[in-house]
Amino acid sequence: MNNYWNVIPNELSTFPAVYRDAYGQEDTVLERDVRGYRMTVRGVLLEGHDINLLKPVNGWDDPAASTIPRFAASPTVFSLFDCTIEWRTPIQVRVDDRTIAAVIGAELVLKRPTDLGWGNDDLTLRLEVDGEVYVGNAKDLDDAMLSLQKGLPQHIRMVTCFGCAFSDYSVYGHGLSGMLCFRRHKDRYLAARDKDEYMDVMEDCSEYTYEMERCAEFDWRTSGTGYRG
Repeated sequence: MNNYWNVIPNELSTFPAVYRDAYGQEDTVLERDVRGYRMTVRGVLLEGHDINLLKPVNGWDDPAASTIPRFAASPTVFSLFDCTIEWRTPIQVRVDDRTIAAVIGAELVLKRPTDLGWGNDDLTLRLEVDGEVYVGNAKDLDDAMLSLQKGLPQHIRMVTCFGCAFSDYSVYGHGLSGMLCFRRHKDRYLAARDKDEYMDVMEDCSEYTYEMERCAEFDWRTSGTGYRG
């Protein structure tokens, strides 16, 4: 899935999901493990390194995949498009002095690339807390989580890897989901003051996590921390 040694968590995670396109809608399950993501649609198993990179395990030439919309990026490269994938992820939220269970509902709309290229997909997050719904929207989980976070009242904070003091992104870019975890290099990471210093510790990073996960070493992130601030 990536070039790092350890993915957090390293066991199978499953999320109730809905797949929808012009042919119809069906309930399914989005699975994630150290190899990436998997989901079955109309009896066809899709897998990929990221949610927006899912493709049939038996190839697009599999007759069973004929009703799954694809876009020809080249004569030999195809991509899933013209569909919507929804899934729900349980998280913890801090509300005043309480830590409670909450759910983030995600809706990813995969669109046909335009003349300007790729990257025009749409990701919407909806956080349900104490009967209220808060919304964030962007092209990837990095910006969508940031949008969601900025819209929360001051007394509500998400307890996730995205909001952790020891998580960040690669200077070389990132996909729809996933980020680096620096819990094994806390002091060096927190001490990094510029891009060069950050790259030094990034080269030693051996763990990879996901924005909505968390572990026992979670600590609140403060403004100006690390590469992403």
